[in-house]
Amino acid sequence: MTDPIAIVHDNLTQRAPDGFGGAIIIEINSTTVLKEGYGWAERAQQRPFTPNTIAQIGSLTKQFTATAVVDLACRGELDVADAISRYLPQVPPAAAGITLHQLLTHTVGLPEEIGDDFDLVSRDDLITRGLSHLNSAAAGTFAYSNLGYSLLAAVVEIVASQSLEKHLAEWFFIPLGMTRTGTFFDESLRDAMAYGTADAGAQPPISDRIQAIAPDYWNLKGNGGLQSTVEDMATWYHALAHGPVVDAAMRKLLLAPHVWRGTPHADVAYGYGWFIRTRVDGTLEQVSHTGSDGVCYAAFVWRPLDRIFTYVVTNTGEKVGAEVASMVLRLLRELRSDQLPRRSDAVRRAE
Repeated sequence: MTDPIAIVHDNLTQRAPDGFGGAIIIEINSTTVLKEGYGWAERAQQRPFTPNTIAQIGSLTKQFTATAVVDLACRGELDVADAISRYLPQVPPAAAGITLHQLLTHTVGLPEEIGDDFDLVSRDDLITRGLSHLNSAAAGTFAYSNLGYSLLAAVVEIVASQSLEKHLAEWFFIPLGMTRTGTFFDESLRDAMAYGTADAGAQPPISDRIQAIAPDYWNLKGNGGLQSTVEDMATWYHALAHGPVVDAAMRKLLLAPHVWRGTPHADVAYGYGWFIRTRVDGTLEQVSHTGSDGVCYAAFVWRPLDRIFTYVVTNTGEKVGAEVASMVLRLLRELRSDQLPRRSDAVRRAE
């Protein structure tokens, strides 16, 4: 019987000499069947990419912002049905009725963004200028918006009386031991960070570029900018699936199919910070999201019924990252229950 995990491991091993850099984890039936790094995290110094390499996660940042909002809601400090004007009084009158739920589900009628990720944008500027682009006629229809999640970050900061970065660390990352997840890192971790491999040369860690414009990086805050490791993202998966930190009430809100991405009852819905697939009977089939800036790419996929989790990250391009993530998902979805590996030969070889 062909081992699909061995196929994945061999494929990524073969890609590495051609420039692929990245890492992957696959868990099946609560057993890690593959956890390995491939290629270089930083090519000039030939630092290998490992499961503990800190790499950009892009739009996977959104699910952490959503979790912060839901946690505050479950603690009674806000309500997702609240209008943003309750927390952000400077919003333009036409946008005063926008709710947190609409922002969480990308159903406001906002553009995807207001400029480049690294434009200098303050929180007040984001609120006033961003909301001036509101298309009220599109409200209620799913339209993916980075801007909407930056507005949610502003709400979290107002309600929690601290920066989003500190709030996420205090309530989620530190309690879970996710010591290599965040926006900024101690210099001692410099050699643990991935550099993007772009056509124009090495792309430094996103934290360098954010630090250069701090605190006015609101085009990224809440919707992107976080970095993490394969190890930490696996820790987060376990918390999301079973706790601690994420309890049943939070999980129910985060993973409900709140709005369909296309026509009603299409195959994909959006929860709070997650794309959701359900079966005809409403059973949760898949929880997923990707993140990319074109150079760095990350994909998180959890299939509860199959008891499968996989996380893939690369610093060598969205195209190749998406190809790898699709390959992994296709191979795992084709498995029958009697084919589920207990522990792959690929893992033993890697060890």
